[in-house]
Amino acid sequence: MEKEKIDVSPLHSSMKKKAAFTLAEVLITLGIIGVVAALVIPFFVRKYQYQVFATQLAENYSIISNALKMAENDYGPQRNLGSS
Repeated sequence: MEKEKIDVSPLHSSMKKKAAFTLAEVLITLGIIGVVAALVIPFFVRKYQYQVFATQLAENYSIISNALKMAENDYGPQRNLGSS
């Protein structure tokens, strides 16, 4: 029995035609992504910090407001504490 030879030349030639990105194109793309990330990330960090600050401010306001209401219930309406 003789082995049949398979002609792989059509397969081989189709591999050469396959489009691919060059290393330079990939590096340029990664560089652009890096620059955009460097510009955008500080914005999101500041936005997050502002949201944290606003949440803490609202919580503190609520605590002080509740304390004032409790004091008014215990001692009556508030008086001008700063006047002599």
